[in-house]
This record gives sequence, C-alpha cells and structure tokens, in this order.
Amino acid sequence: MSDYFKLCSSCKKPIGFEQDYFVCSVSTCNRKRLGLFFCSLPCWEAHLPMMRHRDAWAEQTKSPSQAAYEREQEEEAAAQARAASRSTPEAQDIAARNESARQQAVQRALEEEDNAAQRAARLGVVKRGTETMGLPDIDDKDLPQDTLIVASKLKKYIRARSEFNTSDSVMAVLSEHLRKLSVEAIKTAARDGRKTVLDRDVLSVLNNISYRS
Repeated sequence: MSDYFKLCSSCKKPIGFEQDYFVCSVSTCNRKRLGLFFCSLPCWEAHLPMMRHRDAWAEQTKSPSQAAYEREQEEEAAAQARAASRSTPEAQDIAARNESARQQAVQRALEEEDNAAQRAARLGVVKRGTETMGLPDIDDKDLPQDTLIVASKLKKYIRARSEFNTSDSVMAVLSEHLRKLSVEAIKTAARDGRKTVLDRDVLSVLNNISYRS
C-alpha cells in the first residue's frame, strides 16, 4: 500500500494521511476518477489559469487515516472485481477503453497544466506573495485583445442618457482603457500579496482618475 494519501496535482508533493489539504470548489475538479488535490493554497491557485473557472475557491479538508484509506481501497477493488466477474467480454472491452481514455485525459491535463505554468513564467505572471511591486514587460501579442465592452448595452445607455448615437470605434478605445486599468489593478493586488483582483483594487485606480460630473 502507498505511504501517502495522494500526490499534489500541482507540485506532485505527497499529501500524507490525516493531513490538511485543499480541493477546488468546482465540481469538475472533484470527479471520482479525475479528482484534483492540492497541498497548499499556492498550488490550488496554480491550476486556475488552466481550468479558467469563473468563480472558484479552495476548500480545506483532511485526509483519512492510513487504515481507513486502505480499507476504502480494498472495498473499491473488491467491488470492481465483482463487477468484472459479472461483465461480458464486450463490457470488459468498453471498460478497458474507458480506462485508457481516462489515463490519456489525465496525461493531457498534466501536460496542459505544465504548459500553463511555462506560459505564466514566460509572461511574468505575478505570483502570490511576490515582492515585486510592478509587472514585468509583457508582449501584448500574447494576451487577449478582444472587445471588452458589450456594444449593444453601451449604445442603449448612451441613447437613453442623451439620445446620441455611438460609433463602433468607441468599443476599441474603451477596451484598451479597461486593459490598462486591469493592469494597474493587478499591480495593486500584487502589492498586497494577493492573486485575486478585488473591487477595491479597481477603485484605488479609479480614484486617481478625475471625471467631469
């Protein structure tokens, strides 16, 4: 039997028995056959760029004792053996293909995670607790340049506010402004040792910009 509960899905460090660890709140990260386990909060945060969760948080839990884990593994193996003994050759073939597909999916996920980490390093992504006060120079060609404004809603608001029309070129200008604002908000979060941009980070940037009322 193994002398540890699981390997951390990010750093591959063993997670021992009766030890605190973290799981992701998103259900797709907690599938029985493809569950993700993290030994620390930074390791949980490392998987976020790859999974692209819209709303997620780390949930702290404790691993079972070695005896409880071994008992669970034995029960699961016995159940699989009983199911295999009752299955037809066709069902066994399907199960084998499913297991092969699962292993390939795990390998792809690990490779994507490694690629995400390499890309983050290349782009100079700010890490949790960094002492760097600013961001290194990043080539904008490697970053999304999508329109960040919902054109129809902005045009509707301006028309309701003033009965004016709005040129489509305004969307590109506002999107570029939002990108610059986002970078400054990231810097503010980094200075606080966080890897989550909060509303107060954006407000601190906006407070330095004066608008005519």
